[in-house]
Amino acid sequence: ATSACVPSRATIITGQYGTKTRVLETDSLFKYGSDPNFPWLHPRGIPTLGDWFRAAGYSTHYFGKWDLSYVDVDGPERGDLNPWGFSDWPLSSPDAQGGQLNQLGVYRDPGYVDLAETFLKRKAMNFETAKADPQPWLCVLSLVNPHDIASAYPLSWWMPDTLPQPGVQTADQSIPTVRPIPAPGDLSNPLPGGVTRIPLNPRGFPQDCFDLPETYGEDLSSKPDCQFDYSYKMGLALKSRRPPPQRPYMALPLQIQDDPQAWSAAFGQFYAYCHTLADAQMERILKTLDESGLAKDTLVVFLSDHGEYAAAHGGMIEKWHSAYEEILHVPFLVSSPDLNPSDQDIRYIDQLTSHVDVLPTLLGLIGLDTQQQQALGPNIPDQTYEPLPGADLTPVIADPSVPVVTADGKPRDGVLFISDDTITETLKGEQPAPAFKIFQAEVESQRQQGIGLQPGSVVQPCHVRCARTSEWKLVRYFDPMGDVADQWELYNLMTDPTERSNLVTWNAAGEPIPCPERLTGTPGAADIDLDAVLHHMRGLLLALEQQYLGYPHPLVEDYALE
Repeated sequence: ATSACVPSRATIITGQYGTKTRVLETDSLFKYGSDPNFPWLHPRGIPTLGDWFRAAGYSTHYFGKWDLSYVDVDGPERGDLNPWGFSDWPLSSPDAQGGQLNQLGVYRDPGYVDLAETFLKRKAMNFETAKADPQPWLCVLSLVNPHDIASAYPLSWWMPDTLPQPGVQTADQSIPTVRPIPAPGDLSNPLPGGVTRIPLNPRGFPQDCFDLPETYGEDLSSKPDCQFDYSYKMGLALKSRRPPPQRPYMALPLQIQDDPQAWSAAFGQFYAYCHTLADAQMERILKTLDESGLAKDTLVVFLSDHGEYAAAHGGMIEKWHSAYEEILHVPFLVSSPDLNPSDQDIRYIDQLTSHVDVLPTLLGLIGLDTQQQQALGPNIPDQTYEPLPGADLTPVIADPSVPVVTADGKPRDGVLFISDDTITETLKGEQPAPAFKIFQAEVESQRQQGIGLQPGSVVQPCHVRCARTSEWKLVRYFDPMGDVADQWELYNLMTDPTERSNLVTWNAAGEPIPCPERLTGTPGAADIDLDAVLHHMRGLLLALEQQYLGYPHPLVEDYALE
């Protein structure tokens, strides 16, 4: 439903789009979570997953990265997530919200899993109540990794180092050359003031198994202007946030390095490696469930908040300012003996789903159908109830042949994706941070060297609204101030799964114009009426915006779905 860290997490945990929660931005670059005007998730606003499960009679517990409020610093809820519906979070404090050493997953995730394992073992023993019918519980374990890709490459965890020990690389060795992932046996530095050194590659992940994406060398000239702008400016922004001594070692943007292909491949390799660090921690949890006896009656759900470009589409990194599959298509796994008997193979379900479906699906999996959810919601105390827009996927999990039915009882025509996260801008009305001025200077330096960037932050239009069906994807890029006309993308996902060929352009008024000549060579091109497809998809997008974002659009009737 939304791509980046904070807005995506808010959607997962509330089941609502960011236009409803008002959580539309990600902190950490040039917007600071400590700013009282930063749009965090309000503790007395939309009910969370924890609020819903508490209302259903569950105890609720949270371990790991939160990233939805500034709970560590001040205010009456300091270090406490009870106002957001969860217990036990102070054990995970301080939050891993940024890129500082003490917030990296390589250090924090093992401790988060320690907490979750202890919790599970206590529940398995049930010595807290010693009753035959203990209260059911919900436990959230939120790992940091693979987020270390955003903070630890190419300046990895062992920099800077003051311990000249074998197997540990030091800052003076870290010239800006392509860096491999850590080798088996490599150890991290201790955190300042700490003594523990973490094995960096305990599973022996290989040094070279990543292939550059097919779209690595893509020409973005037929795509919305913000994409080329972003492809350079995200790297410049990350570099600008680093202390001056570290900036020379920041090989960003990848495209301007001496060997951009090698750097991009190393970046992708590091991202894949970060997944192995997360895998090791998840393996610990699954093993604890098995060994404690809890596995036989525990429902395990695994999902992610977003993906990563990993140098796709002209060398992009991170996850902003587009609606490409690399950042939208994320896993959603459900495991339970009731759903997956031990003698049954893993089932793969191919349906149109969204992050707004997660909360109603979890409620459905504990036995609350849509009608019961609608009855429970208004009774959640101290919160502002809004009907859940997503679909309960429980029937689809039980029988993948049935269609996804939305909360209004209708089969799903498509899903809506939105993004209003202007990652390279400052917070509106606030004085720009020093790092932002450095970023502006870095952008100007690249402009002087002939890179065709616009001054300042990523160029408008860069706000995104997207409708996706099983076959087509239409994306509208717009400027909320109305100063710049809309720009568009249309992809045939059946014949162009990597989204290389944008089948529309746009005129000065911001109207999409079909480009049938770009279908040349496409199987079945003669049977595709691109005008009709565009008309249908535009109508779908407008209808989804009206239905889920709550505001009318003057063109809805012109593009009414047939």
